Amino acid sequence: MSTTDTDEQESSHDQQQQQPPHDFVTPPIYYFGFGAMANPISRQRRSVVSRYEQPAVLPHYELLFVTGGIATISPRPQDSSKEVHGILMELTQAGWESMIQFEMGYDIVQVTVIPYEGTTVYPQVPPNVPIVANMFRLPDASEQHPCAPEERYIKIISQGLRTYGALESYIESTILNSGWIPNAKREDYQKFPIAKVNDDDSEPTLMALSEYTWEEYQQLHLEKPSFVFGNRVYQFPHGHPDNLDERNNPQVANVWKWMTLNILGRDCSTWKFWNTLYDPDLPPVASPEELTTLHQEWAEHHLGQFLLKCHVPELPQVIGRLKQNESTTSCDTTTTTEATLVDNPSPENCVEKEGK
Repeated sequence: MSTTDTDEQESSHDQQQQQPPHDFVTPPIYYFGFGAMANPISRQRRSVVSRYEQPAVLPHYELLFVTGGIATISPRPQDSSKEVHGILMELTQAGWESMIQFEMGYDIVQVTVIPYEGTTVYPQVPPNVPIVANMFRLPDASEQHPCAPEERYIKIISQGLRTYGALESYIESTILNSGWIPNAKREDYQKFPIAKVNDDDSEPTLMALSEYTWEEYQQLHLEKPSFVFGNRVYQFPHGHPDNLDERNNPQVANVWKWMTLNILGRDCSTWKFWNTLYDPDLPPVASPEELTTLHQEWAEHHLGQFLLKCHVPELPQVIGRLKQNESTTSCDTTTTTEATLVDNPSPENCVEKEGK
């Protein structure tokens, strides 16, 4: 971990601890975070205020990385030695509601977790007493295909667990030993294809595409789902995916639901996407104005990889640009690299692992 990463982690942790408890409610809202939400930076980016954070263990459950490389957990028999380590915390009402918005597609369940021996910090709870906490879990997790997580995601989880003193042996054996996919180098970032202006356009270029006003972009979105990264306008050429059945394709349905609420038809979504799936190895930014071309390239690459892993049947295309000053945010960076994404995820990007 770099010095910048460490400084940001410690600063964020200090800010979390110093938050006034003006929105904490009775009875307390307890939450058990075992993935990205164990990391104080992740919570801060999603406006989730917490206090009394402490490591805890959830017995008779197993951590899994499934479709999309997403962390979830699955129950195991009572005589099983499997357990999941995470961070137990108290949330504000607003923080809990914000978390629900970000974690759509997950089931909210209540589980009984055990704080590490001697570490209970809640004034109203004696040491070593189990606590019932809320938790998010993907539905039918045990039936989903195992899929290797990204290095970025593993760093976020492991840094968060270490911040609060979770067992290093668990971090090493379960998190860092998960068969993660190394981060792509910037020169290997992939881009969505540029749409052809006509059938004879064998090598379409961005400059040949149209420029749109905000009103024209909104009309495009009404016709087919569209979104903006920087000043580029992207569109799904065949409209909504035809496999949005939540029962048969829950991951596709959940991805599309998240995109509908957060980026489709909206202004530049680089900032929103960065706050949702940030990378500890990239330069930290505190506002849309600080976003760079690197952040936009990163966002486009990771959105494409995520869509592929979740088996969204078609990828968007670049269809044009917003006219200058038409974006209401400041993340109007531009890029020139035009490498395209492959049609299907490579085997190394979605590795099916034997057993659990």
